Amino acid sequence: MTHDSVGLGGFKVPPGRTSKLWWQMSLSDDRIKDRFSEWLRDLARHMARSGRYCSWRVIQIELRFMQGIREAATCFSDAAIRSELDALCRDAQRSGGAIFMARTQGESALPASGC
Repeated sequence: MTHDSVGLGGFKVPPGRTSKLWWQMSLSDDRIKDRFSEWLRDLARHMARSGRYCSWRVIQIELRFMQGIREAATCFSDAAIRSELDALCRDAQRSGGAIFMARTQGESALPASGC
């Protein structure tokens, strides 16, 4: 068994299949790209409804830089999704009251700022 034929967990990958994980694969198929973008937008909507985020920009930063999802850089280029996420964030924060972020060492527990 060659290194190329070993996949995740040491299982043999069938001929013609890739041993890459789904997030390492190229998104060359338009249907896959569309489905992934819709999944990413649904995730962003869920995040906005949580009340932990104050705008689409903060959600994009979380997805792109903190979670490592590069596609988040271009997923929110449409003004309609940005407006929708901002409205969801505002509604969630209004209904949930003040949002407090988890303290790190040396910080006080103040409401999230910058929004």
